[in-house]
Amino acid sequence: MGGSGSSSADIFMSDRSSPNSETWEARCHKIRLNTADINLLVLDYLIIQGNEQGARTFASEAGIEDYFIPGSIRERMEVCELIREGSINSAIYQLNELDPEILDKNSELLFELLRLKLIELIREAMNRDDASDATIEKCLTFATENLAPIAPLNPSFLTSLELTMSLLCFPPASYTPALKNALDPSQRERVANLANLAMLKSQGLPNESRLLALVNFENWCRKQAEKQSVHVPPFATNPL
Repeated sequence: MGGSGSSSADIFMSDRSSPNSETWEARCHKIRLNTADINLLVLDYLIIQGNEQGARTFASEAGIEDYFIPGSIRERMEVCELIREGSINSAIYQLNELDPEILDKNSELLFELLRLKLIELIREAMNRDDASDATIEKCLTFATENLAPIAPLNPSFLTSLELTMSLLCFPPASYTPALKNALDPSQRERVANLANLAMLKSQGLPNESRLLALVNFENWCRKQAEKQSVHVPPFATNPL
């Protein structure tokens, strides 16, 4: 940032009244952004998100030579992709290969992976034309042996397990929105993101990119301003 330009703090604190759009834009234009800093923020985001090829391509196009891409980025993304595909056993195996203690240290991730496996078993049973007591028994056995011992560790685990088991108690046509949500593919994405965060922490890497942290901080500042009845116009998306 240039020393002569205004800072974001100057803009927020200099006037408690609501600025009109022209005043706001004029103040924003006084801020000097360094393109090199912006490029590094984007590169950092791509690396944390696990987009290795995108990171290398962006670094080349932006002329960034001094950067580091962790060697485990590919394995990390393979685990996430396995979860998104519903291959939970393979994902658990890969996680243990990366860090044998990662699931021992993260009961939430272990529970969510096993719960997702149970959901996949229930989904499989539901999709079979010849669904029998044996397929139901398989789901019950898995839940009893794998999830029941973990559930008491956290009240939210118990609630989540009860909801999941309810999938076996009612016909799909009568499922509530909560039960339908349990079967939604978005659950895989949620658990994949949880696994990604756990792997980043295990590897001593930040679990949030600096770009996302800035976006979250901007949202927080906007909410604080709204609490004080200060209207903050949205940032323009003009190119640098």
